[in-house]
Amino acid sequence: MNTTAAAATTSVAPIQTHASTADRPNLYVPIHKALRSLMCDTLCRVGRIDVFDIDEMLGTLNGVETLLAMCLDHIERENEFMHTAIDARLPAGAARTGADHVEHVETIGALREEVAALAAAGSEERPNLALRLYRHLTLFVAENFQHMHIEETVNSSARW
Repeated sequence: MNTTAAAATTSVAPIQTHASTADRPNLYVPIHKALRSLMCDTLCRVGRIDVFDIDEMLGTLNGVETLLAMCLDHIERENEFMHTAIDARLPAGAARTGADHVEHVETIGALREEVAALAAAGSEERPNLALRLYRHLTLFVAENFQHMHIEETVNSSARW
């Protein structure tokens, strides 16, 4: 895939490959790899959820809660440490991803409401509520993948 062409059409930052940044540590990458893995696993579980097997459904919903709690913790740590460091070097350098974080916290609240509604729903309501949760979680994961790319490229360069 041509990352430059993709960036132009999707407004996603191209992957930086020039020598001045290639040998510098990218503090975002390890935790983002872990978050991407958990997001994919959780999304797949929600996509195949059996809403008529209560134990399996509740286990999957607990997995969603775990993911959302980890995302909130990650946001707090990035705001406190990474954004502070970036803004010290480049005023408002982390403004874009900081604004994303505000939206992510709001989305996490809405997803938690959907998890609770599905957990409390009767059997007739569960299929529609599970599909709704799956679709909204998919959008959250997609947005996070783009967001993490910006952090790993644009924010890392600003921090350096």
